Amino acid sequence: MLGAIAARRGHLSQAEGFFAKVKALPKVPAPAQRGLHRLEVFRKALDRDFAAWRAQMPTPQPLATCYYDLGLALLTANDRGGAKEAFRSAAAADPKWPQPLIWFGFFAALDGDAMGARKQWEAAAKLQPQDAMLREMLGYLAVAMGLQKEGETHFADAMKLGCAIPQEDIYPDQHVKAAPSAPHAAAKKSAEAEGGEEEAASAEDEDVDELEEVDEGAATMIEPAAE
Repeated sequence: MLGAIAARRGHLSQAEGFFAKVKALPKVPAPAQRGLHRLEVFRKALDRDFAAWRAQMPTPQPLATCYYDLGLALLTANDRGGAKEAFRSAAAADPKWPQPLIWFGFFAALDGDAMGARKQWEAAAKLQPQDAMLREMLGYLAVAMGLQKEGETHFADAMKLGCAIPQEDIYPDQHVKAAPSAPHAAAKKSAEAEGGEEEAASAEDEDVDELEEVDEGAATMIEPAAE
């Protein structure tokens, strides 16, 4: 009876357990026989249809691709945190796949973490050396960090791969028309009014020396970026 009650309540595994105990008796009660037979019919049909249903399914994508697609879907839903976790799972499932690393680089760059972006994009570039976009972004990143020579190298690699980069982006310092600071402009104007170009040049040199001192002091206040 316990087996029949369990089956009626939907607990089929528990019902099978009860019926199994009854099967050991010298004479199995008729209700138990009927219950066992119903479960056997069900199990055979379940195994058969499960196998048939599974055979109809398309070949599944690799696990890394599934996590990656989930990350893209979460990005579409404006869930950047969830997307990051999905991309991490994709990278763990396939460490040699550069796409998740490229996303990590973009996330770091968007957060202002240049060192983090550089690390991820360089790792991706090693796995995908013919990717012009990666070389281009490494170039822009290097220039932003003040590493002009490194930036030029990356830009040259990107252009070899077919990327078009404006000259003013490659050499941004050559296209800056910086206005002199107010103290410097006043000193220079005063010196020029007195007719002394040497005095004007001296005022400019003093301004540069003062800026260098400020830069040296500010450098001690900047913590290195955490990787």
